[in-house]
Amino acid sequence: MGLARLRVQEMECEERRIAAACIPERYRHCSLDSYVAHFSRVDPSLNSALQTAPTFAKEYMLNPGKGLLFTGSIGVGKIHLAVDMLQRLVLEYGVKGLFCDYRELLKCIQNSYNPQVQTT
Repeated sequence: MGLARLRVQEMECEERRIAAACIPERYRHCSLDSYVAHFSRVDPSLNSALQTAPTFAKEYMLNPGKGLLFTGSIGVGKIHLAVDMLQRLVLEYGVKGLFCDYRELLKCIQNSYNPQVQTT
């Protein structure tokens, strides 16, 4: 098998792993290279988050199960940073991860208590 064919198979595998992580198309471009901390002057914790993000994947592999929580105002880049880290974990380390919108997760949990919805 040629090198080109192996690369195509590798790219297809990467695409399947990202698809399995359920990252919405509108966030798939998110990376540290495309992150711009517009509010870093307003909120210095954004600089801290931006410094933490690149090392999180490596540290996660050393201490699996350890989480990271970003909190902050709407539009400061929490999802952007989280998607970058998820993609790094999935593509570079083979970790299985799942993108989940918090509001949608809460709806699913609420529906699991509703007998008419029949969700468990």
